Amino acid sequence: MKTFSKIVFSLLLLVIYSCGSGPEVPAEHTYQVNLENGESFSGTIPNDALIAMYTDIPGEPSYRMITFNIVDGDFEMLVQAMLRGTTVLPIRDPESDEADGSFVVITPPGTDVFTRYGSVSGTMSVSGQRYQETPGSGSAGVSTGLAMGDFTFNCVFKRAEDFNEQGGGIPGNGKVSIKPYF
Repeated sequence: MKTFSKIVFSLLLLVIYSCGSGPEVPAEHTYQVNLENGESFSGTIPNDALIAMYTDIPGEPSYRMITFNIVDGDFEMLVQAMLRGTTVLPIRDPESDEADGSFVVITPPGTDVFTRYGSVSGTMSVSGQRYQETPGSGSAGVSTGLAMGDFTFNCVFKRAEDFNEQGGGIPGNGKVSIKPYF
């Protein structure tokens, strides 16, 4: 009888241990930006405080636009990755008239709409991407949903107040990891 009690007790402990940890908490999103002028920014964003959305744009060729906005205290970063098929389009000036292209806008603490950094040229890559379509989207020919993955960029930034000046710029790079939401 003692052996039977020990087995039942052990099984009960195993069940309590495996069920007592609760549901798995989704991982936090992370970001890191390094500018060659010495400024760098990094942090984590709670899983429920950042949503990256995608929109499929039908046509020939078809496009997928992924956008997200990071807000971490006084730091903000707006990212758009534009894909033509599976190719990520080059980084461009976010204020340009070009419809095709990716961009990054960084608003560090202490800056405003005139002194923030905007990308003017460069490259972006997206890896480990996963998508979850929004239920009911696609009925009008345009699919939308959640986007996840690693977004890496190497580009030249200019302050918004310097966009009209020729040349110059500050090289920089960064990575944003958007984790699964659930």
